[in-house]
Amino acid sequence: MNWEFSKQAYNMQHSKKFYAFFLGLVLFAGLLFVIQILKAKNITIKKSNEPLLSQMLVDIPLDVNDPPFYGNAGSPITVVEFMDFNCEKCLEIDKKVRNFIDKNPQEVRLLWKDAPGSGFIFKDMALAHQAAYCAGKENKFWNFIDLAEQKKKLSENDLRYIAEQIGLNMEYWWQCANSDSAKQIIQDSKNSAKNFGASKLPLIFVNNRQINTDDINIEELLAEFVEK
Repeated sequence: MNWEFSKQAYNMQHSKKFYAFFLGLVLFAGLLFVIQILKAKNITIKKSNEPLLSQMLVDIPLDVNDPPFYGNAGSPITVVEFMDFNCEKCLEIDKKVRNFIDKNPQEVRLLWKDAPGSGFIFKDMALAHQAAYCAGKENKFWNFIDLAEQKKKLSENDLRYIAEQIGLNMEYWWQCANSDSAKQIIQDSKNSAKNFGASKLPLIFVNNRQINTDDINIEELLAEFVEK
């Protein structure tokens, strides 16, 4: 009897240790998951004390590899967005900026620059950015972006579906999207974001001055630029 009791006590003790270990493992995994979500969505936990608009001007080169401007290429106000399809706030701001440009086509122009990140949970979106760039080779960059922003995962099948919907030359486009040159162009754009000291996205510039995107109404800010 004493031996049976001791055996049961031993088993219960080890069961408790196992469940405690398992619970700790689940909590640790949950913490990692939350941290990754915050990073992927670029959520700032502490409100920034930075000014709404930086006083420092930066030189953002606009070369021939850039996608076409959204809006009038000769507009006096230039918005440059460093974008990642994983970044929901980036895409929200992009929609608002383009909505403002639609209403003020002669005042503001927009340039999208690629800055795809990668994470433990969320898929690296480099291929999606390369696919969008190559859609621009057929003058359908913004058509591609419009549909891509409606997707969540942007798998290879999603990218092909978008390309078919906007009437791309599938063979040429897919070959371009997987080419070394497209990979390099996207990587160069990503590197330039780092050169500007980007610690997180969205990274937005208005007339070469970085804006604080933590708490901003981008349309109101652009309206102030238009009124000046």
